[in-house]
Amino acid sequence: MALVWDEIFSVGVQEIDEQHKKFIQMLNALENALAVGEEDKLAMILFAELEAYAVYHFSTEELYMEQFAYEHTEEHRMQHQQLISKVAQLKSEQHAGRRTAMMDLEDYMQGWLTDHIMTSDKMFSQCFRNTD
Repeated sequence: MALVWDEIFSVGVQEIDEQHKKFIQMLNALENALAVGEEDKLAMILFAELEAYAVYHFSTEELYMEQFAYEHTEEHRMQHQQLISKVAQLKSEQHAGRRTAMMDLEDYMQGWLTDHIMTSDKMFSQCFRNTD
């Protein structure tokens, strides 16, 4: 089921919200590829785009955390690293021929992104907004 942006996901920081929207678009593109049976054709492209965008997005969040001296920065960075590691693992499995790796990626990313935004990102965004 496609993930749809809702204001409930907003962390109140426009730059980060826009990046989260892009993540959702990427996940929906993955879901569409799976639905039409093009996952093999697009697998490595989707994995590469997702990895690159994750690094870009996480660096944005981490810059905010440093700028505002967020007290849980290291814990949050570890969560980012866990996602990057999981994507790399699934990319390797896809490359090795495990046909369900793309579906696992979709499931993992949807759950991780929703949970991460609603818990960890909401926590740090309070820090940013409280210093205005």
